[in-house]
Amino acid sequence: MAITFKELKRQVMLKIEARDGRAMLVVEQAINDAALLASLMFNPKELQIDGTVTVTGNTDNIALTTLTRYIDVVVCYNTTDLDKMFYIPIELWDLIVPSGLAVTRYYTVRGTTLYVAVKPSVNKTIRVTYQSYAGVLTLDSDSLSIDHYVPFIVSLATQIAQAALAGMDGQGVWSKLTEQLALPVMVAEKARSIIEGRPTLLELPQLTPAPGGVAQ
Repeated sequence: MAITFKELKRQVMLKIEARDGRAMLVVEQAINDAALLASLMFNPKELQIDGTVTVTGNTDNIALTTLTRYIDVVVCYNTTDLDKMFYIPIELWDLIVPSGLAVTRYYTVRGTTLYVAVKPSVNKTIRVTYQSYAGVLTLDSDSLSIDHYVPFIVSLATQIAQAALAGMDGQGVWSKLTEQLALPVMVAEKARSIIEGRPTLLELPQLTPAPGGVAQ
């Protein structure tokens, strides 16, 4: 069962000394900040959602700012041509995109802009599966969408709230959080990479252009 905002506040309030109205406001903000950081650090599968964008004919890019709580693209699908699409890193875009394509089949991302190849002559609708932020909690009945990270979020929110209530400046808060979170985050990311079979940067094979533009 999803944990509510009310229960998250109760758990954090039990760990701090202050009990006044200001403390509650600080705790509410700290919980949302912690959920946001968990979204960025762990990329929870629960926060992968689908959206659609339309690449206008005779253009090769579209802004992704219309996607709700967008962080990063996971995968794209050309729904107009019912054809899967293949990702190419932006650094290799000009090196390995095949020439003479008839279908919009390749994509890359720079910031919040999606680029596609081949440039379509007519509008193309692209389904974008993307990583999103956790939604902001405002009502006591609101539920956290990433239940598996409750201990992390409660612990982090407590640290943020305690630092804020103690009058610590922004630099001091982030210095304290970085010191406490750096190692756990590194270990968690490495463990997740091993579990999912994803190579680290040092383990990635060197990509070289091949005939037809497909990297090997």
